[in-house]
Amino acid sequence: MQHENSGGNSGDSNEKVFEILEKIYHSWTSVTHIDDIEYRNPGSRRQIRKSKRRLKEAKALNPTDPEITERIKEMEAVMEDAKAVIPRYTFRIAVSLVLSLSIIALFIYSVELYKMQPKSMDYEPGNWVTEKSGYITPVGFTKPEDMPEVGPKTYVPAGTQVKPLAEMGSQWVLVEIPSGQRGFLYFRLLKGYREVEAKEGAVVTQRRGAEKGDTLQQGTQALVVDYYTDKSSVVWVDYLKLRLPDGSVAWGKERQFERPFMKDLPEINQLFNYQTTPQALEKHAIGKPLQEVEERYGLATGLIRHKGELLAYFRHIIVVKDGTHHDGRLIMELDQDTLVKKIRLPEETETRFYDRIPLVRWMRNFEPGGRMQLGSYYDSDGGIQWWQNFKDIHWTTRIIGWIIGIIVGLILFFLFYSIPRIVVSPLFQFFMFTRVLGNGMVKLFNFFIFLAAMYLYFVYTVLVMDQWLIPAIGTIVAFIVWWKVHSKNLRYNRCPRCHTMYSAMDKGDTFTGRTRNVTWGTYDVYKGKTESRSSTQSVVTHHYERRDKKDVKVLDHYLDHRTCAVCGYQWDVAVTETREKYTRKY
Repeated sequence: MQHENSGGNSGDSNEKVFEILEKIYHSWTSVTHIDDIEYRNPGSRRQIRKSKRRLKEAKALNPTDPEITERIKEMEAVMEDAKAVIPRYTFRIAVSLVLSLSIIALFIYSVELYKMQPKSMDYEPGNWVTEKSGYITPVGFTKPEDMPEVGPKTYVPAGTQVKPLAEMGSQWVLVEIPSGQRGFLYFRLLKGYREVEAKEGAVVTQRRGAEKGDTLQQGTQALVVDYYTDKSSVVWVDYLKLRLPDGSVAWGKERQFERPFMKDLPEINQLFNYQTTPQALEKHAIGKPLQEVEERYGLATGLIRHKGELLAYFRHIIVVKDGTHHDGRLIMELDQDTLVKKIRLPEETETRFYDRIPLVRWMRNFEPGGRMQLGSYYDSDGGIQWWQNFKDIHWTTRIIGWIIGIIVGLILFFLFYSIPRIVVSPLFQFFMFTRVLGNGMVKLFNFFIFLAAMYLYFVYTVLVMDQWLIPAIGTIVAFIVWWKVHSKNLRYNRCPRCHTMYSAMDKGDTFTGRTRNVTWGTYDVYKGKTESRSSTQSVVTHHYERRDKKDVKVLDHYLDHRTCAVCGYQWDVAVTETREKYTRKY
């Protein structure tokens, strides 16, 4: 009885397991027919995971029928094979999403969270005391004798201790005086100007402007007694009257000496500009403290009290209003708490061609041109020193450095314009892994997504580079290259029938034929010259003979055979390769 009950339970168990196996089998969506026989396989990793759970339930019923246990093993093997060929869609999308979000986060951090800070330096206070009285002004490159007429200025008496902030050019230093006002001061008004050091190859003469003299050892210190500017030639030459270490007096050209007290002073980049709009200034400047404004827009090159008003001057801010660029000195009026209360636009105006490009005016409100380049407010220190030392070894190393620099520059330029592809990669992956869509629709959707991303990036780089031609070249090249890669990926790796991505297997190729493309052209052969003379002139005529040439391109054609590992569908991809090119002249 007990044996019969056990056998009955075993039979019920086998039937239940068989029903479970049938449900698992019919839940698999990848179907192929070979010789009118249907074969099913899991169509996704989700189906594999669900089937494994149900198989586990079936095995827990302890089936005794050998055919059923054998079928369980077969189904487990089928699922393992399917797992090997079905891509890990979630993993791929997650990786691309992490890369995309990382780039976006890095961009937001570097652009929006970056705060510009004035560079600090160690200096000897005794060198930064005015030896003569003068003026500070927001205007640089003004002749010292014209300083009282430049407009906004502040008088600085002799003996005033100033704080150095930066230099601009070779003769102007940006300083802050005890009252808190700030502006450019002529460097020869400072005591530190008197001490100089000889550069390599510095020559001193007994008579100013003499051709021959003595060469000083590099680093030789001297004291400036007087100076003189020779204005007799097109390029003015500044001479220094020097007292040398041995007590003798001689003359030397100022450009052959350096001033130690300004050696570590950061230099303002005269080419830096920050483009913005009245709307952006209203949002980020009006009502804000001057320090906060400078962290976003860069250091003001003038902070002058003029006619009872405290004014901050920004020489590098360009305001674009209705497509017109206001270029010059932007002035911010400050209240007694140094909060910005009003902005005066520069009077100089001009227009730019690229302002007519769609979306340029809209994107300019985000200030990409200025925010991205804010780190170049100061001039760089000359790049990587070891690389510069390598290039200075010999003329051959300079050529090598030049070639490597071009190659690296082109690679970085291409990668820079490839950023949009990484950013939109999650969307690319989403449509490629969506099996409802055919290959044509996937290609269409991704084309417009990529086109929109590249155009927005083009507009962005137009504002960053302040021109349109180079951004246009970079955008077009990157778009063509990456779109070709994407299209090839779809043709080779996405099954046209079941629309599974990355399930294709290579089944070799077939040579289908060879063709020749012939193009006819011409070239010129130089045949010499003749000269004819007359009483008034001589005419030289160069003679050429025009000949024909034939350019031939030999093309080989193949069919690459692909098979889907999920549904077994087979398709071909047509490929054309250039076998050779040659030109025949006649």
